[in-house]
Amino acid sequence: GVLALGVFTDAAPADATLRRIPFAEPVTPFTVQRLASLPPQPWLAGHRGLDLDADIGQPVSAPASGVVIYVGFVVDRPVLSIRHDQGLVSSFEPLESAVAVGDIVAKGDVIGTVADAGHHCATSPCVHWGLRLDDLEGFGPIRLLPSGYD
Repeated sequence: GVLALGVFTDAAPADATLRRIPFAEPVTPFTVQRLASLPPQPWLAGHRGLDLDADIGQPVSAPASGVVIYVGFVVDRPVLSIRHDQGLVSSFEPLESAVAVGDIVAKGDVIGTVADAGHHCATSPCVHWGLRLDDLEGFGPIRLLPSGYD
């Protein structure tokens, strides 16, 4: 399926055209275990993304085309990040990467599998999908909209 992602910014550049961007589901079935809980200040604790139900070893696909900008560990979890058009960056953890930094990926390409490492989900394994605007402070809430939303 396709998700319509609405990004609403408080500090977007004047020439920004970023509004609604279609993303593919990175895992199927697309079942959200935990929603984002963005803090009022960027340095405060919060949950900056979605936890998606996923099995260990399950393939994860690129939700949109882009360039792989990070493959490595953050604390104890393997992380992969992709820079998409218009400065959006998707990050996935824990993910055993199938790609390398600098690789160009298309929407739907398998980028890795859910790793058996550092799960922070309470009830079952998951993959965490974070999405942010690269190098843009003060961005507002990111909202997932229903499929087919115009």
